[in-house]
Amino acid sequence: MEVKVLDSIMHGVLKPWKLDTTNTRRFTELVKAAKAASPSTNAALLSQLTALLVDYPTLQKIVADETIGNTALQQLLYKTDLPKYKDAVTHFYYFVITGETLRVFNAVLQQAANWTELVDIRYQVGKTLTNVRVLAKQVTTELNEQGFTTVPDAESSVVHFALYYLKHSLIQLYFSIQEQFKASLSQTTTIEDFYVLDLEEPLSTVQQLEYVGPPAADEKGTNSDNGNQEALSFGFKDDIAKIKSCNSQLVPSN
Repeated sequence: MEVKVLDSIMHGVLKPWKLDTTNTRRFTELVKAAKAASPSTNAALLSQLTALLVDYPTLQKIVADETIGNTALQQLLYKTDLPKYKDAVTHFYYFVITGETLRVFNAVLQQAANWTELVDIRYQVGKTLTNVRVLAKQVTTELNEQGFTTVPDAESSVVHFALYYLKHSLIQLYFSIQEQFKASLSQTTTIEDFYVLDLEEPLSTVQQLEYVGPPAADEKGTNSDNGNQEALSFGFKDDIAKIKSCNSQLVPSN
């Protein structure tokens, strides 16, 4: 699974230091349209992202081509404290990063239904984790090069907000995917090692993650929690909906 839309914030048309943000009314329109939706399915999330990216047809096509099905959205398995947006432009980045992170996670879960062999699971998940890890490292390097060493606040620039939000959203995505597939992976990493060894950051910079996923699956790969999923809220500090486990799809055949 590629992370091309998220990558565009570092290397493409959504680079915050290149994006024309003078037309704040346009960003306000996009944010209002996004706020009006409360997607609870993959199709609804696709519609929201398509509306947000209406001015970027190449990114729209990427989202449309890679999104699968109309199943209920499953929330990330980890969350962390993230800064609040301060205006229409940072609100736009908030919606794009949060929505696309969630879309990638759900796309991986749905594609896993076709992975019947352990070698396929390890290869596909490993490739996705590598893509996420590499981008997180690049964002971390950019943050450091631009001198952004603190948490963004009301006085921070759009660039600072977008890069910081992207970095920590990628970390949430990485550990959510790793957690979902950990029984099939030959090797996993800790949050401390991810910072020190992969991001090459000092241990003091570690921002802890909170696990909000479902109860552990039993030996058959099923989950006793079958509660209905609530409508998606993009606020990570809001209550997270219960997640239906898809582990039954991920256990390799004997």
